[in-house]
Amino acid sequence: MQNKKFIIVASGDFQNKSINHSEIDFICACDGGYKYLEKLNIEPDLALGDFDSLGFVPKCKEVIKLNTNKDETDLFSAINEGITRGFDCFEIYGATGKREAHTFANFQILLYLKRLNCKATFINGKNRYFCLSNETMNLNYKKGYISIFSLTPKSIVTLENLKYNLHLHKLLNYIPLGIDNEFINKESTIKVISGAILVIVEPLD
Repeated sequence: MQNKKFIIVASGDFQNKSINHSEIDFICACDGGYKYLEKLNIEPDLALGDFDSLGFVPKCKEVIKLNTNKDETDLFSAINEGITRGFDCFEIYGATGKREAHTFANFQILLYLKRLNCKATFINGKNRYFCLSNETMNLNYKKGYISIFSLTPKSIVTLENLKYNLHLHKLLNYIPLGIDNEFINKESTIKVISGAILVIVEPLD
């Protein structure tokens, strides 16, 4: 049975020519992300934000207008709206690029969702961004780059079948040891024994 996804399109970089979604998925336009969906002729189920980036309040099936003076970012509010509606699987477009402060804040959101036992992926073109914690993941990419960064003070990680492998290695959140590793046309494995890491996959195939 297919899991329902809460799909959010935010106003950061958007390099996708389409969005893979089904009728059971819920699509949320987060502020300026509404323009991206409009270009793809996709009508969102919800438009949410203070709409300062968009410049107007869109007409939509459902609209949640946020105050411009608020503590949470629009994307964080959209995430919490999805959680309130019972979703635990998130696919998020437009979460990186443009403003570096927002990109960094959004990486924190990945850890937030992981700690709530939710599955979440940022998508920008072919690139994927996600968080792993106390788990193992296999990846099937022929070529490209993969970078890992500890989101906690330290993480114990094993990497297999990559250009540079690690075995029970301690990653620290202030040393960028895990940047620009490479796929070698084998199924690769990431094992996070403890801690939490940000994974950035940049496939070339």
